[in-house]
Amino acid sequence: MSDEDEFHFYDTRQSFSEGVASPDLKVRYLNYENETCKFGDSLAADKTNEYLLSSAKRRSKLPEPVEKERSVSLWSMIKDNVGKDLTRVCLPVYFNEPLSSLQKCFEELEYSYLLDRAYECGLRGNGLMRILYVAAFAVSGYASTDSRPCKPFNPLLGETYEADYPEKGIRFFSEKVSHHPMAMACHCEGKGWKFWGDSNLKSKFWGQSIQLDPSGILTLEFDDGETFQWSKVTTTINNLIIGRVYCHHHGTMNIRGNRKYSCKLMFKEQSFLERNPRQALSKMLMAPRLHP
Repeated sequence: MSDEDEFHFYDTRQSFSEGVASPDLKVRYLNYENETCKFGDSLAADKTNEYLLSSAKRRSKLPEPVEKERSVSLWSMIKDNVGKDLTRVCLPVYFNEPLSSLQKCFEELEYSYLLDRAYECGLRGNGLMRILYVAAFAVSGYASTDSRPCKPFNPLLGETYEADYPEKGIRFFSEKVSHHPMAMACHCEGKGWKFWGDSNLKSKFWGQSIQLDPSGILTLEFDDGETFQWSKVTTTINNLIIGRVYCHHHGTMNIRGNRKYSCKLMFKEQSFLERNPRQALSKMLMAPRLHP
């Protein structure tokens, strides 16, 4: 990219824990009227450059596709791979949604305000409400999966993705750390908490459905020292050949805490005659007290 095509450039922060509006954050921008470069000393001191970060516009939806989806038989593509791991099978690009797997990881933090509330509950000594908010956050990661049967793009080995949301008080970073098997690692910092984990997805094709078995551990640590760990449950995409394509999540999610409370979440497997699909049942567990 040439200098004429460049609009804004932000210096990389030396530490991931630096604030988004750190006084050391430098901003360089091009002035096309006099064709000279100007450098801002500081976002806190230079009000004219403040809009570059504070008023960043976020899109609420993806644009409409330029071309209509092609009617290609999925069965003709994967009929020879029944029972195999589909992560090693090459599919046409129109079977992907316009996101990478690294961006998909960030969708787990869409409802990060639940962790902000969990942190505040812990400060007030309400450990039960804290684990309830943590459990709600663990379930919220599946909120955007409905009516999205397409797979994200596979990033390159070593590819990274970074997201800054000052209005939410979170900073996120993810990287693809292994190609075969494909594995990604992520780290996020919020208001009084840190969240990190690794993700490795194995998929198998069973003719009419695809089973996705995630492996890896997600860790949540609050600034007061309390931590929770859990793993994601199995996802199945149904009706690939005939019928309306839909996905559902099933299995048991154990949220293990290092203090008083833990939680067990049971995602009910959806049946053909199920009237109330996508149900999750929770059970709070209290650590036994140790008597002297």
